[in-house]
Amino acid sequence: HHHKKPAVRRPGCLYPRSRHSCRHHVGVQVTDLQHAYLAGFFDGEGSVAVYRSGVRGYRLCVQVTQNSSNSSERLLQELPLLFGGCVTRELRKGLQHTICYKSTGVAAAFFLQCVRPFLRLKCVEVDIAMRWWVAKERGHMTNEGSEEVVWQLKDLKRSVHK
Repeated sequence: HHHKKPAVRRPGCLYPRSRHSCRHHVGVQVTDLQHAYLAGFFDGEGSVAVYRSGVRGYRLCVQVTQNSSNSSERLLQELPLLFGGCVTRELRKGLQHTICYKSTGVAAAFFLQCVRPFLRLKCVEVDIAMRWWVAKERGHMTNEGSEEVVWQLKDLKRSVHK
């Protein structure tokens, strides 16, 4: 007499757990469908970049920014629990409040790795950034190579926003 277990939902969590999922670093399970949803969100509202960062050289950064609302706040507050990183609130021109999820390094790479199979628009940027990340982690990336990636990503962003 077996009953199918319902998906477990944590209070305030937009992502029910499922048996068909990958395990995130905090032990929360996230399904392909949820990764696909996040990928669509990232395609529309996200950005990936490599930045020069003082002593450490260069770092991978992921950012998702939304106008502040209860639903956007709930969604973005979930991301640090799943991927690491943090959420900040900012006041933009015209007194428009925004909420921003940011992650760097390993957390950013983990986020990109999870959403990459489902991206439609930012595939090229993410592939460039992830190739850079892997090379850097293996010690195969020079400062010159990193600087080239910085400019490649900036150029791609400019061409999209024309």
